[in-house]
Amino acid sequence: MTKQVFNIPYGVNFLSALADYVLSSADHVADDIILLPTRRVCRAFESALLERSGKTALMIPKLIPFDSAGEQEEEFFDIDDVSFGVDDFDVIDPIDRLFILTKLVQQEHQHLSYDHAFGMAGELARLIDYMKNEQLSIDALQDISTDQYSEYFKQSFDFLKIIIQFWPAILKESNVIDPSDARVRRLYSFMEFLKHKKTGRVIAAGSTGSLPATRVLLDTVASMSNGQVVLPACDMGLHESVWSDLGETHPQYGMKLLLDRMGIDRSVIQPLPFKEDLPVLSERGRLASQMMLPAHSTDEWMDAAPFTADVLEGIEFAECDTEVMEARVIAGRVYQAQQAGQSVMIVTPDQLLMKRLKTLFNRLNLFVDDSAGVPFGSVSGGQFLRLVFKAVWDDDVLSVLSLLKSDLITYEGQVDAVRELESFARKYRVGRMHDVLQDHASLLQTDYPLAYGYLSWYQNLIQPLRLLMREEFISFGTAFQLHLQLAEQLSSTLWQDELNVQGMHFLRDHVLSITENIPRESYGGLLDHLFNLSSVRPEAREHKCFMVGPIESRLMTADLVIVAGLSEGVFPSLRRDDPFLNDQMRVSLGLPSLSRKVGLMAHDFANFLCLPQVLFTRSVKRGGEPQLTSRFIERLKAVLGLSGLSLPESDLVYSAGQLDFPEDDQGHPVSRPVPYPPVSVRPRVLSATNVERWMRDPYEIYAKYILRLRQLDGLNEPMGVADFGTIIHDVLDAQLKSGLPWTVDGLQEAFKRAIVESKVPLNLQLFWLRRTDQIAAWVVEQELQSSNIAQSFAEIEGRVQLDSSFAMTAKADRIDVLKDGTVSVLDYKTGKAPSEKEVYGGYAPQLVIAAMIAEAGGYHGVSGKVSQLVYRQLIGKRDEGGLDTVFDESMEDLIAMYHQNIKTLSLKYQNENQGYPARPNGAKAPKYSDYEYLERLLEWE
Repeated sequence: MTKQVFNIPYGVNFLSALADYVLSSADHVADDIILLPTRRVCRAFESALLERSGKTALMIPKLIPFDSAGEQEEEFFDIDDVSFGVDDFDVIDPIDRLFILTKLVQQEHQHLSYDHAFGMAGELARLIDYMKNEQLSIDALQDISTDQYSEYFKQSFDFLKIIIQFWPAILKESNVIDPSDARVRRLYSFMEFLKHKKTGRVIAAGSTGSLPATRVLLDTVASMSNGQVVLPACDMGLHESVWSDLGETHPQYGMKLLLDRMGIDRSVIQPLPFKEDLPVLSERGRLASQMMLPAHSTDEWMDAAPFTADVLEGIEFAECDTEVMEARVIAGRVYQAQQAGQSVMIVTPDQLLMKRLKTLFNRLNLFVDDSAGVPFGSVSGGQFLRLVFKAVWDDDVLSVLSLLKSDLITYEGQVDAVRELESFARKYRVGRMHDVLQDHASLLQTDYPLAYGYLSWYQNLIQPLRLLMREEFISFGTAFQLHLQLAEQLSSTLWQDELNVQGMHFLRDHVLSITENIPRESYGGLLDHLFNLSSVRPEAREHKCFMVGPIESRLMTADLVIVAGLSEGVFPSLRRDDPFLNDQMRVSLGLPSLSRKVGLMAHDFANFLCLPQVLFTRSVKRGGEPQLTSRFIERLKAVLGLSGLSLPESDLVYSAGQLDFPEDDQGHPVSRPVPYPPVSVRPRVLSATNVERWMRDPYEIYAKYILRLRQLDGLNEPMGVADFGTIIHDVLDAQLKSGLPWTVDGLQEAFKRAIVESKVPLNLQLFWLRRTDQIAAWVVEQELQSSNIAQSFAEIEGRVQLDSSFAMTAKADRIDVLKDGTVSVLDYKTGKAPSEKEVYGGYAPQLVIAAMIAEAGGYHGVSGKVSQLVYRQLIGKRDEGGLDTVFDESMEDLIAMYHQNIKTLSLKYQNENQGYPARPNGAKAPKYSDYEYLERLLEWE
């Protein structure tokens, strides 16, 4: 019997042509069964049937979808919803299988953590399914010899012993089979069911038969008296010498395997009849065929008939500098299409680009349906559950505040309570939140009552899960149940979102029943794995714009199709997905090589090229790294170039680039910020430290004293050099004020006590104590050698009126009145002290201002001429305890110079025409500033 095999060539709308054929070749289509690759294609085919029939209602045939086998990018029949008989086998639950495999992994590799072992179990399960889909026995793995391979594959192959030695026996003992094995068995049972179908037709359309079982099914359908197979773009014009020697990377390779399995030649394939009003882009199909010729046959390009410019009508190409620009171009084209009432399909395997596009579409209020699905962990419900666990497990201020700020939290007065709690946490440098109610309860109740109530409510709710997480081993199902209850107590709106509800159903069906005992520290990682196993999709709706991956886009079309990410390694993807088997191992087992994926994507690209209106995009750089152009684009350019043609560049590339420039297309450098506030709001009193800032960076004074901007302290920031300096200052000040004798042991003990009371982390304590021991020894030595001090003052505040409109203040670390009646002003430095050049050059006024105040009697109890200024550097490194930098020459002249300079500066800024420039002298600019962001340094420097 002649097998009925039809073909829809390149350049023809597949679903419309198929709909024409189905409607015109039978009076009653309701009895037909039509097999199509995906559910989405089935929905699109329903629309095509209605459109091509011209009716608003129609009895449609039974549509049964193929489905994607995940990352392997292969096909298998998803016929679980088709009733054709009773199965006589039980299927192991996929989640149960992962936990069993995890135990096996840990038994053989005890050094792995539980969640890491669970991840490896997932890879083993994927390999099992892949081999079952290819109808290969696990026992075949035993025949592989790893002697000739690298050490990596030798070690990774050891994991395969787990499934070789133990897995078949476990299945047999439990009398269950793998899910992939069940699908293959159902597929063969389905074939038997089809053979007995007496009424209506069976039409299998759009599949190239990527898997052995699929090829058997297509052959079975073609062999039936009422069966027909419709191929997608079998290249009938490809020369026989080329066809007979196709490699795996060619788009027709899968088609050749299918026809070989069916035992037919291309000559028996018939063109599928369809209505004449359907556009046929035959020249575009010839272009697709030519550009995909194997390398050894590209000499045919020279003899082929040249193409005319008409072949490029409807094609655009956008080569963008970065992925940001690529996303802008796509968004701009989507906006144009939506304004024109066109439908749009965006196709890309680049997940990062998809995320960027979603963000951009949200900002532009462009609705694009991404119905390919996302892991539950990526939607609000999964993210909230992660926040809940992280807050309970880490209990640090950042994780708890991240949770308590969530929009999903249901707590009256949440905003005000969080504001108080954050203010408290910043002021008192809170670490673990569990200790806050114990250590600061009275303070919170008095000064932060809203924060106290919110935190008490939260701490009471988390207690059950917190107590469970103290145990060394926990039941995963029990822990997750408490985790879920806590999330629902914190948020009454958690499950109102459609995607969250879908994820919740998965969790209730598969996770709550898990009784496996796991180490408590593996709970979070295991939860992430399970979240990634659950994909959620928006409810199926008709939209004008949708975003899909290449697999889901097969046979789909729209008024405009945008194919993005056309760089080598992305489209086609060259990612090595198999951690256990390299290409040689796969081929020896009878598995397709990893290059087969390139052939599948080549077939996709050829189909896209033949669509009436298509935009191809790529970015020259991705993540800052240069990218090679996709081989498909390079081949297309080469074939077009022989006809004197080039890909039409989209004008949106220029338009998107212009978003960064002003309308007049002239770039204008950003000027240095110079605000001119009214004289009445300018500061009249500055501390010595801020006078120095005024000299070096006037803009900082404007931001700090006129705008009154302050940088918030970080939450739970690690202790650093500033904290070390504070401890040194406080201990030395306390010692000086106490009047007690200076002893090395006493000072070292004081430093140690201060470090411990400041709750310095243990690892930092050891480092700081080594420094303070050296500092203490050096300081005591200096004190014992100082015999000319009559009286000392520590941490003393003073003020001097420079003129009628400006005053200065200073807090001196230490002032010594010497026995000769003169004064010595000393400043402790745990960092670098100002150089002699800076002091005498007029840019280090702090000690000099303190000297001015001392001579003017601005410090209570201090009077006399200043004879010296001392910067006491407390180093405590490399056997160097400290270093005194003393300035004792020309003190009268030095003080007079600073007095005049500061007075001139003060008068200068009392003029409304004098602005506050940012860093007027780059060489004298401060090394750091809290206001650098406001100054936009990178833009004007």
